[in-house]
Amino acid sequence: MSGTKSGATYLIDVIKSLSISGGDKRHRDDEKARLENQFSVCDNKLERLIAENYDQLQAALQAFTGIRKHVSGSLETVKTLKSKLSACEKLLSYDREDLFKPWTDSVEEKQKIKILDKIDKIRSSPEQVDKYVAEKRYLHATGLLVTTLESLDGQLKSIEGLRELKTELRTRKEKMHETLIEELSNQIYVRSVKDIEMSRSSEAVNDVSRKRSKNRTLIRNTILQEQSADGHTARGMDELLQSQPDDDGEYFVNVIVEALNLLGKIPDAIVIIESRIKREIQMIIKKTKAQISEDPRYKSNHNSGGHVLLEFLNVLFEKFCCVAKAHEIAAEAIEKSLSGSNANQDEEISVYRVADVWSEMQYAVQNILSQYLDVTNTAASLQIRAQTYKDSSINVAEYYTQQGRFLRTGPKPQKKGPLFRFDNSSHAITMSSYLMEKKLQDPIAAMEDYDVDIKIPCTPHANHITVIYKGLSTFVTKVEEHLSFKEGDHCQLFLFLDAFISDIYLKKVQLQVKEKIDSVVKGVNALKNMIDMHTQKLLKLARPILQSTVVVYDVIHYLVDMIHDLPRYCSKIINLLLEVLTDYRDIIVEVFNSVLRCASNGETKVISARWAKDADTIILLKSLPSWKNIMTAKSNGMNMDDPETFNDLNQQESEILLNNLSSDMLQKEEILIELDDLRMLGNLHESLEWFSEALLDFSKVLNHSIPKNILEYQKIRNDDIYKIASSSVCKLSEDFKGISETCLFILHLEVRCHCFFYLSRATKISSYECTVDNLDPDPLVIGLNKDLARIEDTMSTCLRPYKLRYLFDGLGSLLCKYMITSASYIKKLNSNGIEKMCRNIFALQQNLNNITLTREIALDRCRQYYELLNLSADDIIQFVIDKGKIYKDTEFINLLTLQSRRTSFSGRRDFKAKIKRLQEVLKEIS
Repeated sequence: MSGTKSGATYLIDVIKSLSISGGDKRHRDDEKARLENQFSVCDNKLERLIAENYDQLQAALQAFTGIRKHVSGSLETVKTLKSKLSACEKLLSYDREDLFKPWTDSVEEKQKIKILDKIDKIRSSPEQVDKYVAEKRYLHATGLLVTTLESLDGQLKSIEGLRELKTELRTRKEKMHETLIEELSNQIYVRSVKDIEMSRSSEAVNDVSRKRSKNRTLIRNTILQEQSADGHTARGMDELLQSQPDDDGEYFVNVIVEALNLLGKIPDAIVIIESRIKREIQMIIKKTKAQISEDPRYKSNHNSGGHVLLEFLNVLFEKFCCVAKAHEIAAEAIEKSLSGSNANQDEEISVYRVADVWSEMQYAVQNILSQYLDVTNTAASLQIRAQTYKDSSINVAEYYTQQGRFLRTGPKPQKKGPLFRFDNSSHAITMSSYLMEKKLQDPIAAMEDYDVDIKIPCTPHANHITVIYKGLSTFVTKVEEHLSFKEGDHCQLFLFLDAFISDIYLKKVQLQVKEKIDSVVKGVNALKNMIDMHTQKLLKLARPILQSTVVVYDVIHYLVDMIHDLPRYCSKIINLLLEVLTDYRDIIVEVFNSVLRCASNGETKVISARWAKDADTIILLKSLPSWKNIMTAKSNGMNMDDPETFNDLNQQESEILLNNLSSDMLQKEEILIELDDLRMLGNLHESLEWFSEALLDFSKVLNHSIPKNILEYQKIRNDDIYKIASSSVCKLSEDFKGISETCLFILHLEVRCHCFFYLSRATKISSYECTVDNLDPDPLVIGLNKDLARIEDTMSTCLRPYKLRYLFDGLGSLLCKYMITSASYIKKLNSNGIEKMCRNIFALQQNLNNITLTREIALDRCRQYYELLNLSADDIIQFVIDKGKIYKDTEFINLLTLQSRRTSFSGRRDFKAKIKRLQEVLKEIS
């Protein structure tokens, strides 16, 4: 389809073409097909163009629609303006003077109506003020009072009918000042404490309160900024009316202060707040005491002691912190109000300091501590006890009682009693009833008269400081943070605590510890006292130990707990702990030396003690299997039970003892005859062994007891304190362990010395050339058996079984060795003497069997040795050939030598030949 032809021209051409063709149907169909084809091409082209230019087409349509609406609106505006112009033209045709009078009357009537409305509002202002006060919307009430009085003193001043209302509003203004002061005090000292208690009881309520407080703070800041910009205005009251003002303490304090500022009473409020600080703090203390005293947990339990005082102080400290925070909020609000007030810019007003509040709180806490820590009585008793110990350096009673250090007031003067009393008179009863009614109406006055000396269920005692110290330290830290003390400077409460602990309590503990230890170490039999069965069961001990050891253990435990309770003074307590341990070690050493009868230079005649003090001997004894056996039993609760191996390995100890003791006879002063001395050594061993292990445990506990932040208090590093304390305690533990092991070594050696004491006399003095009637064991052997039995009976109550076995293990081998070696000391014996010797050996064997509960095989060997004396020399040589070398060469030679002494002179002539023959046989066998 041609783009140059219009639609009408094209239609005419089609009609002409159809007219020329006449009724030719084919021509019509061709024309129809041609037209449809051209329409199809036209539609495709149109769709393509629309798709390509869709955004432009849509924008054009929208623009056209907007233009159309704008044109329609303009037509309507023109019509409106035309009608208004017509009305204005009609009004302008009137006279101006005819219009002026109605306009003036209208203005006057409006002004009258406005004044009447203002008077109506002023007349209703007392009721509105009462409503605001009842709802505690003091800022609204104050703003209404101030604006109303300004109106009455200004535009409405000449209206006589409002004079009484003005007087009434001024009276309400004065009462409003008093109400605001009381509400501010209540908010600082009562509501702040209640808010904290509610937050402790319910965390959920606390979260809601925080969100609410945040919202109110934003509202308050906005209102204060508006008031600072516009002066004494009541702008923003509609926003404030949407919330309850006393739900948030910080917000409410700011509202009260702004209300006081509107009244111009900020200076008077500051004076009243300062004057009430001491009284209100005392009220808080009394209420807290009453709260703790009425707590059923402490009413039923009268032995809570320091925990009641701790709970009381914790509650009191929380209240003090809340009160101090409220004072900070009040002081900040006062400063903001004064800085935003235009009326008082030329007048300097000093805002009270929150530091005065903290100072009063410190004095109050100090007085409480002086009462419940019993400072005065403790200092006085400490002075008396210090004089008993003649310690002139401790002069703390005068330090506190005479100088009154850190005490604000001196001793209270004695009150003079009334000469006559009229309590039961009619006038007194009537007056008492009247005063009671007044007190019920005034809760503060009633509280002041309420049991001035309320007591919490806690007996005053200095030891309470260990329970309450950490809580006190936390409170002192908060005080010093709020008062911005420099490093090294401290508040008065800290100085009081430091002086009490350093000058009184620690010295009291030192004297108590000294008295307690002296009570169990001094006296005739003090160090022989053992613990009772109940204590033994509590400590899970197999054998009782010394009472003094347990007392010192309790003292150390007490001091370690004190390090945890008083972390600042850990170095002093550690020094006291080390002093106690050192003194006790010296006492033990003194007792140990007295048992061993040591001279002033440390020398003693007791053989076992001399050997136990020799380093080489100790090394040898510790290398023996018997000592390894006791160490194994100590660690695993079991010991070796192989007698053959054990006897073989103890030959070295037997040979050393024989080489040193078999030549000379021991004297009584060289052994410990008294069983009490042996019992004392056994008790010392068990006690000190347990105590040394306990000290090692204490050294580990010290790592947790010494505070990690000790660097804040002292100049030396915490690691150095721990290393010094731990190493010192470990060294003292080693000292006690060494004394304990020495006691056991002495007992081990003492049993052998007793054997040598009796057997040396039985072999060197007793005669074995006896008759048939004298075949019983030698009295000295019987005496040895009784002595060993008494030792076993005595030591079984002192030592544990495996240690008791250590005393007697290897003793059979030693006796066998000694009896065989002692054959050379027997001058002469016959067959009856041989029988007697065998019975001696059997008696010893039976006794040792009963003690050790094992068969002493070594003594069978000894008895067989002496039974060989019943044989001839040739038979003995033949025995060696048949049985082998079961004894040493010297022992066989001694056997032949002793055999030769019981033969005739002729038999002695070939003695040397038989000895030579024996040596040849022994040489061949080896």
